[in-house]
Amino acid sequence: MSPRLFSFLLCLVLPSAASAQAPGPAARYIDDEKQAEALEKAVLKLAEDSKATRGKELLGQMNRKSCGIAPAAPSAPVLQPEEIYTGCSGGVAAISSAWKADDGDGWQAGEPATAWVLTPDGVMVTNHHVFLEAEKEEVFGVMLNDGRFFPVTEILAADSLNDVVIFKVHAKGLQPLALGVNEAVGKKVCVISHPDRQFYTFTQGQITRYTLQRDEEKAPPVKYMCITADYARGSSGGPVLNDHGAVVGMVCSTRTTYYGEKDKDQDDDVQMVVKFCIPGESIRALLKATPVPPPVPNEAPPKALPAETVPAVTGDAPPKAEPVPEPE
Repeated sequence: MSPRLFSFLLCLVLPSAASAQAPGPAARYIDDEKQAEALEKAVLKLAEDSKATRGKELLGQMNRKSCGIAPAAPSAPVLQPEEIYTGCSGGVAAISSAWKADDGDGWQAGEPATAWVLTPDGVMVTNHHVFLEAEKEEVFGVMLNDGRFFPVTEILAADSLNDVVIFKVHAKGLQPLALGVNEAVGKKVCVISHPDRQFYTFTQGQITRYTLQRDEEKAPPVKYMCITADYARGSSGGPVLNDHGAVVGMVCSTRTTYYGEKDKDQDDDVQMVVKFCIPGESIRALLKATPVPPPVPNEAPPKALPAETVPAVTGDAPPKAEPVPEPE
């Protein structure tokens, strides 16, 4: 066989590396420092606006027990994890605040937590404890993954026992997340949140159980959904999503189990961290009663909003910690 014919046959049998592996989607690299600086700059500017809604007014609205808001119903087919992330990230926001500096000179910004969009006209959801200790002159705002920033204008409903707040921002055309129903133990779920300023972190796990916990003496028991998807401080208020991209719970807190007694015993190694979430039914209880239709199997997955580069901002401000609390 001639060398030329042999080379030709070899090309037919062995495809090139370029043709064997199709190019994957372009990675979006999130600059956490620029994202944090942009959020900080926006909330500090909001604090200087004399028309901004203040903490005193927001706290006065925390006694509202319900609101006539109808959530979006689940409608997407079963999605792959990457489709959930790209399709739902546009409905997740970072929420932060600014308050009078301790020395009375200017303003300082807090650590971001997580919130998510309930309706296109600016109704959003996060944990009650995000607003719980608001100071009189404190202001709050949210930033989406495309860099848009909106001030918090009103608390629509609040539930301190179940750690849920429904609030309003001055916005239109937002991407809402559907609100689902409780899923079975063992079902796969994922979380999109901002643990320790690591913006738009995606984690996966399963529902491990539903439990009643008595967090406060003489208070009614609180319903929790426990999951294995990871999160940390800054994730408070993050949506827990099922495989249809619908919210079935919300990040709340963690509880760490040690072998011995923490800081007292020699063998105080961490054995397990249990992740406590607010189940979707506790969120739905604050909203207008609506039937939940089954998912439509042939509807297209949710589309991600286009991401824009968040501008770099200089300057630094003392943080106000917003940790994920541990139930007692």
